[in-house]
Amino acid sequence: MPCPEKKLALRRLLKHELIDFVFLQEALRLADVVSHILESMLHGWSFQALDVNGRYGGIALGYNPHSIKLCKIWGGI
Repeated sequence: MPCPEKKLALRRLLKHELIDFVFLQEALRLADVVSHILESMLHGWSFQALDVNGRYGGIALGYNPHSIKLCKIWGGI
């Protein structure tokens, strides 16, 4: 499990700020663990995460699908 102080700080931030997008770097956890933690804090959001590779790494992206629409665009406008 993540460090309790960091998890509490993240919960406070999410509770007191109006945010639509979260990006965490150096998550240092497996992708499914990070996604599960974030889903427990932000119900109804969509998440993508990448596993840790070696000693460092791991990233997670979360967004509120009710206020942000992500589109996959490749090759020009």
